[in-house]
Amino acid sequence: MTKKHNERIYEPGHLVAVWTPVRKIGKCEKLLRKYFGPYRILKKLSNVNYLIEPKDNPGQDPLIVHVSRLKPYFERIDEVRGSFYRGATSHRKTAGKLQDIRGPYLRGPQH
Repeated sequence: MTKKHNERIYEPGHLVAVWTPVRKIGKCEKLLRKYFGPYRILKKLSNVNYLIEPKDNPGQDPLIVHVSRLKPYFERIDEVRGSFYRGATSHRKTAGKLQDIRGPYLRGPQH
């Protein structure tokens, strides 16, 4: 093992995303999705290979995937993301006043 090598170990039941290169004619490759998932780890076959299946479709044939194509999968929290990007205001109540805690780049134009 080298100094720069990060050993990744996944246990059965962990959720992972799988790197799958995608190319589409007329689309910018760097903006296309690179990871797909979630997949569930079924079994560790060797130090570098895992048997996985789609989380949402467990009846589908399992895949054997090299560990270098896997990364941990984390569920999105839509409530936080949705309210933040829809311009919801973030205020903190201090000493009876409302204080805007968003940065100047999120406040918009000053009137």
